[in-house]
Amino acid sequence: MKANLKSMLLVVGWAFSFYPASAFGIDLTPEECFRPSSTVQKGESLYAYPKARKLSEQECATIQKLLEALVGQWQGSMDEINCHGSEKNSSKELNHFRVKANALLDHEGNISIRSDLYCEETRIGSQQAHHLYLTEKILRWGNDTDFVEPISIAAGQLSFLKRTATGGVLREFFVTISGDRTAMKIDEEIYAWGKQSVRRYWQLKR
Repeated sequence: MKANLKSMLLVVGWAFSFYPASAFGIDLTPEECFRPSSTVQKGESLYAYPKARKLSEQECATIQKLLEALVGQWQGSMDEINCHGSEKNSSKELNHFRVKANALLDHEGNISIRSDLYCEETRIGSQQAHHLYLTEKILRWGNDTDFVEPISIAAGQLSFLKRTATGGVLREFFVTISGDRTAMKIDEEIYAWGKQSVRRYWQLKR
C-alpha cells in the first residue's frame, strides 16, 4: 500500500512539474485574519437568509456569456490562507497549489469546474470541484439547493454570497468569478461567525 501511495504521489508531482514558478498568483501573507465580513461592517444580521431572487433576462444572458467563455481546460495556481487561533492570538497557514482544471457546461447552463491540485511543499495532490447552477434563473452554488444572493453581475464578472450553518458554525462565502476565454479568476472569502477564516484565490490561464 505504501509503495502504491508513493508511486501515485510521484506521478502527480511529475504531472505538475511543467508549471513554472511564476504560475503562482497573489501573495496572501499581508491578509488580515479574523477581519469582519461586510455583513458585520454594515451592521446587518448574520442570520438573515441570502436574498435569492429570480434574475432578469439580461442578467441571465450576462452570466451565460461568462460561463460559456470559461468552458474548457485550464492551468495555473491556487493560493490559500487558513486562519487559526483567535483575534487576540492568531496564526496563518499559507498553502500554494498548482492547478489543472476543466470547466464543463451542461444543456441547462449550469457549470462544473473540476480541479486537480498539487502542493509543492507537502507533495500531496488533491481535488476540488465548483458547481454553479442557473436553473430557473435562480443562482445556486455548491449544489442545486444552495441558493445564493447576487451581489454584482457585470460583463466578465459575477459576485455572490452564500450562507451555511453546519457543525454549529455559521459561515458566509463571498465568491467572485471573473474571466474570459484566456484567463479565469475565482476569489473565495470564507467567514465563520462574521470573521474571516479562509481565503482561496484561483488564477488560471489556457
